[in-house]
Amino acid sequence: MKIEELIGYYTFRSFRDRPDPVNDFNTIKFAETELFLHVGDDGVVSGLAAFPADTTPHRKGVMDLAGKVSSWEPLRLHFVGKGQPHTEMADSEYEHDCTVAPTWDFSVPPQRTVLSGTVRCNKNHGTATAGATASFVAVKRDFAEPRTIPA
Repeated sequence: MKIEELIGYYTFRSFRDRPDPVNDFNTIKFAETELFLHVGDDGVVSGLAAFPADTTPHRKGVMDLAGKVSSWEPLRLHFVGKGQPHTEMADSEYEHDCTVAPTWDFSVPPQRTVLSGTVRCNKNHGTATAGATASFVAVKRDFAEPRTIPA
């Protein structure tokens, strides 16, 4: 995979690692966000995570993402999200470690780029306590024309 193929918007979904079956998937939901990710040729990872994942709200909680490629083969990313001041995420910090999910040669419809990994809460935030972990998948969205996001 070319590194440029990772750049873009993703829908990020994390869930609590509970082994028992559940009747309602929402009972294990940890978070859902809109993720913008940039990976440079030098291995620097940067971006934004905006809460909620919906593109229409007037006000969003936002985290700045910063990190690096920790392995090129297989491709592995490590980055930390820190809440921007004056947003509901201001005091938050979440650490992410992920790989690019394998793809099939032929799939219908064509398979999307997916990141899969784990996230750890590094500071108490809302109902998440420092040290809480969850698994996540981030599914790359179609290219969207640049837009202004209020707040």
